[in-house]
Amino acid sequence: MLETVTRRLIMQKARRHHEWLRPLVSVWFQGLFHSFIQGSFHLSLTVLVHYRSLRSI
Repeated sequence: MLETVTRRLIMQKARRHHEWLRPLVSVWFQGLFHSFIQGSFHLSLTVLVHYRSLRSI
């Protein structure tokens, strides 16, 4: 019984934590994909792919 109560409390805390985290993550992704400087995400992705390809050689 104690294990069930403990599990329930942990899940309640996780749900409350998730409620405030979702808007924060949403804003972060919006900023990442809708940058004020058009093309900056594409450029950073291109640089990342180029860097990764050089490391694999």
